[in-house]
Amino acid sequence: MKLGLTQKEYADKLDVSLGSLNQWEQNRKQIFKSTWEKYFKHSLESCG
Repeated sequence: MKLGLTQKEYADKLDVSLGSLNQWEQNRKQIFKSTWEKYFKHSLESCG
C-alpha cells in the first residue's frame, strides 16, 4: 500500500504469484530466507 500498488501489481513486480504473496502476508506460508533476501533485504537496507 505504501508504494501505491495493488497486491497483484506488487506480486508482478516481485515476479511471484499473487497466491504466494497472500500466503506470506497472512503467515500461512513461510518464506525462505534466500527468497526474503532476494526480494526485501536490499529495499530495507536502502531505507535505512
